[in-house]
Amino acid sequence: MLTEHPNLQDLWERLYRDVRHRGLSHADAEDHAQNAFLALLKRTNLAAWEARARSPEHALNRLYLLSRRVLTDTYRKQRAEKRLPMQNQPDPLSNRPAPPSPDEALVLKERQQTALQCLRRLREEMIQRGQGHAYRLLSPHLHEDSQQASIVEIARELGLQPGSVRVLLYRMRQRLRTLESLALSHELHHS
Repeated sequence: MLTEHPNLQDLWERLYRDVRHRGLSHADAEDHAQNAFLALLKRTNLAAWEARARSPEHALNRLYLLSRRVLTDTYRKQRAEKRLPMQNQPDPLSNRPAPPSPDEALVLKERQQTALQCLRRLREEMIQRGQGHAYRLLSPHLHEDSQQASIVEIARELGLQPGSVRVLLYRMRQRLRTLESLALSHELHHS
């Protein structure tokens, strides 16, 4: 019978090692492994497992896989219970970032306003140089890498070579960075 099998102790040890590898202390690992082992014994008819198994080792391996699932379920339930009082905390499994604090939101809003002012200033400078149409076509590409096809289309519309359009876009990005740096240094000096 499997319950009398000497390798059943191996199953317990494998469970314990599995829990210890999750970073728990000795006492916590014993508790988790014991809970998983008890749940496994409650869920499973060991005699039926042994009857379906090709050998006692095969039965132990199958029991070990089932016990790992039980252990994972137990571990997740305990972690969920610990999280309940902290419902306002962000879910670590969620891809959404935590909402910003009021101070962070204010800083973010100020940065966005500064960025918009810099874009307006760049547009005005380009209009003064007679490049308003180029600004309108290239401004969507200021914060991203442009695809070769879009550069060729813009070059065709502006009557320029694609290389000249890339240079113009590079200079626009450089000027925007300069404007943003100046705005930030101005804010630092006046705050």
